[in-house]
Amino acid sequence: METTYKNSVHRYHLEKLKEYQEQSGENFEEIDEDEIINKLMEGDFDDLGGLTAIRGFVYQYYVAIYFILKMVQDPKTSWWDKVVFEYFDDVALLRNDKIRFIQVKTVRENSSNRLRPNDIYSRSAKKNVESNYDYFNSWTDKLFKNYESFINKKSISLIDNYLEKDSFVDPEFELVSNTPHNSLEDLEVFTLNPSFNADISNETILKPNIEKPIVLKDNKRIQFDKVFSKSVEFYLERLYINKLGSFDSLKKIIEGLIEDIIRISHPIKKTIVDEIFRNLLSEIVQRTYRDDSEMDKSHLVFKREDVQALIYTWCESLKDNAASYLEDSSLLSIIRYLLEALRNEFQEEFESNQKLLKELLETLDWFRTEFEEQFRNDSTYCLVFLNKLFNLQSTIKVEKFNNDKNKQHIKTSLSYIIRCLVFYPSKKVEFKNAQLLFHAGEIENEKLLFTIYNARNRSNTVVVKNTVVSALQQCDYGSQINQDLFSLILDEKKEQTTEKSETSKRLAARFAVTKVEREDISIIDPPENLKFINTAEVEDFFGFFSNTNEEEVPTFQNRKMENDWKLSLLEE
Repeated sequence: METTYKNSVHRYHLEKLKEYQEQSGENFEEIDEDEIINKLMEGDFDDLGGLTAIRGFVYQYYVAIYFILKMVQDPKTSWWDKVVFEYFDDVALLRNDKIRFIQVKTVRENSSNRLRPNDIYSRSAKKNVESNYDYFNSWTDKLFKNYESFINKKSISLIDNYLEKDSFVDPEFELVSNTPHNSLEDLEVFTLNPSFNADISNETILKPNIEKPIVLKDNKRIQFDKVFSKSVEFYLERLYINKLGSFDSLKKIIEGLIEDIIRISHPIKKTIVDEIFRNLLSEIVQRTYRDDSEMDKSHLVFKREDVQALIYTWCESLKDNAASYLEDSSLLSIIRYLLEALRNEFQEEFESNQKLLKELLETLDWFRTEFEEQFRNDSTYCLVFLNKLFNLQSTIKVEKFNNDKNKQHIKTSLSYIIRCLVFYPSKKVEFKNAQLLFHAGEIENEKLLFTIYNARNRSNTVVVKNTVVSALQQCDYGSQINQDLFSLILDEKKEQTTEKSETSKRLAARFAVTKVEREDISIIDPPENLKFINTAEVEDFFGFFSNTNEEEVPTFQNRKMENDWKLSLLEE
């Protein structure tokens, strides 16, 4: 039964995603649609946030979460006590005598796209119609038709009681969008109408276009006021066009609402906020899985008292889990154990060159000392480090980091950090308060700055790189970096390739640089200074030097070696 239910949820939202693609015209070539839906069902969208094409699809879910949280956070000014998802329209706000219909329309972010008035009122020609209502298919028409459908239903049963439709004489209509705030300047009568009481006496755009009759091939004219039960004025006076903000800004607003609700000042707050956000997203997705008459419509309704109870339960459970986890130093023990395992591996790999081995082990010892110092200063450091490494978030989210798979991913990551820093006598953890892991090395005024992310085989190369770009753009420290920033990505799903690295040949030919064919990466608006490291080059680089002796290569730490290392990383 559980499997069947989950399959139904998955199929429903997958169809929604495909419909969104058709309507939006977005390019989904690099997108694993099943993975998108699985992430939504888990409420874990962070790894996919860099996929701009998907943001418009998820925005509707975020809008629902926003209104659910507003209902809980401020009951005195938020008159609704129920939020209904995908029954009347995208979202509806409801109490026993009042209703607001909300429709969500998005534009592609990070582009010149923006809503225009004709997007809102334009109608398309229809050949097959069941009633005259079908001719009225603009965004505003569809929004207003929700009220018509609502008052024409024989009965509407939601939760405990049947709604008395005669009480809903003063509906509200809201069009929510991520369009830029400087758009729709000609419609300020509606964009500045949060009170849902617009003065449309001088309105010259929406009203005449909505009143414009539908003209059929036989010249038959169908008037709005002959089909709808109310006048155009009735609907427009109650219309609010809400430019709610971009995907990222709405996400931050939602996080702020959760913070205000839970009222926790401890550093654990960020973890709890993130988890409640995920849980709410998952709850909405899991409860929306059918659109047929057999579905229990109460699943689509989020009542204020129920959401309050859910948030309280989640919050208390998360506090207990995190508190018990932070008292356990096992994560630090795991890091120590993995560093010792790396020490043994380095000793075997560089047995023939003890001088290079000495520098690697000194770098390993530097990392261990630095890590333990940070842990002594802050007992959450292990969790923050691992969440930066795996989730690109400076949270203390609790996961099973100590299973065998994650241990291997951690060890691989530690190995690469040490290899990247061994060329530099001076090294440090950079931007310690950032949401990403930054390390820096310096030799004779030459500096290497890199960030590391381990994808744990969860996403393919393009998705992972877009995730890094998105995280860097959202990081408060990202805009401060004006030098080359190397991004080291590990354990992503590999695409099959027949290309071979040329690093070994180049090094064997006395460091002569040759061009290496690299993947043509489709990345969303990457910063110009962001360089992705080819891990195959790193492996071949160290593979070459592990077979040298002390007379041939006595040190990693000179400018010639560092320059060749940089050249290897920069090859395209």
